Amino acid sequence: MSAPIRSSPRAPRRNTSRISTARFNDWSLTLAAYNCGPGRIRRALADTGAKSFWELVDQAAVPKETRGYVPTFFATLIIAGDPSSYGFTLGPDETNDAKTVELEGPLSLRYLAGVARIDESVLRNLNPEYRHGVLPPGARSCACRRRPRTTSWPARRR
Repeated sequence: MSAPIRSSPRAPRRNTSRISTARFNDWSLTLAAYNCGPGRIRRALADTGAKSFWELVDQAAVPKETRGYVPTFFATLIIAGDPSSYGFTLGPDETNDAKTVELEGPLSLRYLAGVARIDESVLRNLNPEYRHGVLPPGARSCACRRRPRTTSWPARRR
């Protein structure tokens, strides 16, 4: 099984290529097709004679999950554009002081945390794709918190 962070971008590309051939020419319909499938949206449009996603919603021609997905998607875009106007406060970006380093696996995150003198939980949070706490064999990238300039990174383990 591949890592969640690295594999998750593949699903939208697969679905987008299927949906782009459907040519809905409407963002709401395209999002609905992404959520419940382009065939289902095409059939709903054909069966009801609707011209927009919102007409499909009025006729309950799309699944309940999709009726909630599209408005939630648009609301998320609006809120992300100006979070403070909607009562959201963003915390500091905890990955700002992280640096990506190339390492030769296999290495455990516990070992790396000890060598880098950072908390193992911080290292795990910065690298969720290594669910088992181990960088697999071969060259891998790993995000680590930056250490003060007075110290240096240890030599690569071979």
